[in-house]
Amino acid sequence: EAFRQAHANHQAGRLAEAEPLYRAVLSKDRFNDEALHLLGVLLYQTGRAAEGEPLVRQAIERRKRIAPYHDHLGVILRALDRPAEAAEAQARALALEPENPTIQSNLAATLIDLGRPSEALPLLEKALQRQPKFANAWNNLGLARQRTGELEQAAVAYRQAIALDPRSAVYLCNLGSVEHALGQTTQAIETYRRGLAIDGRSAELWSNLGHALTEGAPDDAKRALDQAVTLRPSYADAWHNLGN
Repeated sequence: EAFRQAHANHQAGRLAEAEPLYRAVLSKDRFNDEALHLLGVLLYQTGRAAEGEPLVRQAIERRKRIAPYHDHLGVILRALDRPAEAAEAQARALALEPENPTIQSNLAATLIDLGRPSEALPLLEKALQRQPKFANAWNNLGLARQRTGELEQAAVAYRQAIALDPRSAVYLCNLGSVEHALGQTTQAIETYRRGLAIDGRSAELWSNLGHALTEGAPDDAKRALDQAVTLRPSYADAWHNLGN
């Protein structure tokens, strides 16, 4: 009963309510692989990826042939800036479920991190053939196209992602970066502002907006870049743009 309640809360986004219930399950059955796995995922979702990793690994030790366990381990390792290990975990997941579009898209994202976007492209095309309304796969396709220099195709993919999930500030930030690279500066500024209306605490959006405003509105550019470094004092790109 506690596990069912924990899982229901987790699926509904009530993470603070789900966590103690998962822990209660594990206090009675410390080898419950699904509770280990889902608590590990929840810890990642709440900014504690390093705490989540060993729990997911324990779940894998209990049941080695569950593809989502390996995939979620990869997602956690990617968040911990260990993309090579993440790719290995997600490749194991894909071997277990070769037609799973979520695993295909997640592995593709990791390959993009590793500087291997051309290997990501066929995975994303397969994922989207199977699940055409998969917004994050469209976003990852945009990233892969952008990294291979196919900027027009990247913009098309990002716009498709935004059409499916209009409230994603990340997708808008990515589209704006391609528009700016294509010389569509006015459009990029508008796109960044749309993103900031959704997430006003995105340092990347403020930094990119500042960079786009530099030529036409230097005072506005400085204000945007100041906001970026206030939100993320270690943000090297924003400091670089501010210095310029």
